[in-house]
Formats: sequence, C-alpha cells, structure tokens
Amino acid sequence: MSRALRWIPALAWAAWILKSTLDPDPEPPPIDVAHLDKIAHLVAWAILAGLCRWALGPAASSQRALWVSWGLAFGYGLAVEALQAPIATRSAEALDLVADAVGALLGAWIVGRRWR
Repeated sequence: MSRALRWIPALAWAAWILKSTLDPDPEPPPIDVAHLDKIAHLVAWAILAGLCRWALGPAASSQRALWVSWGLAFGYGLAVEALQAPIATRSAEALDLVADAVGALLGAWIVGRRWR
C-alpha cells in the first residue's frame, strides 16, 4: 500500500470526529453513563492517534513516531475544541482536552507496541 493511501483511514476518522463534535443539535446518548463524553473523547482520540501511527508505516515502531502521532491527534483535539467554542449547544472543555491527550497517547502507544 502506498504511503499516501495509508493516511485515508486516519483522515476519514478525523472527518467523522469533526462531523460528530460540531453537530449543533446532537442527540442524547441512548445510555446514561457517568462521564460518557470523556470516555468517548478518550476512545475517539486513541483511534485517531493509532491510525496516524499506523499510517507512518514501518517507522511506526520508533519513539519519534509515537510523539508525531500523538502530536497530530492532540493538535487536532485542540482545533476541534476551539471550533466548538462558538456553537451554542457545544462547549470547549479542558477535561475534553485531557481525555484527548490521554487517549491519543494510549492509542499511539498500543499501535507502536503491536508494530514491534
């Protein structure tokens, strides 16, 4: 698979995150779980960082790839939170960023471990 094509899953996932987080009229979740929003952020950004690390190809096993994929995912999280701020039914939250950062690190680390 070519290097450029490896980025398609990460870009598609990033687009889904953007669509989901910028929806001005979100439907309430079907279940009532404490901190479900933070869990969703952690999982979504873990997947995004994991896909970014996978897209890096054989270099994905390096420490540099861990931090590059984490930085890409967390930077995206920062951007998404900033874009949510002006939407009346959404809010930019520091704890969402913490969940994004932890999830991104976890996802990048797991994919790197699996690559070895």
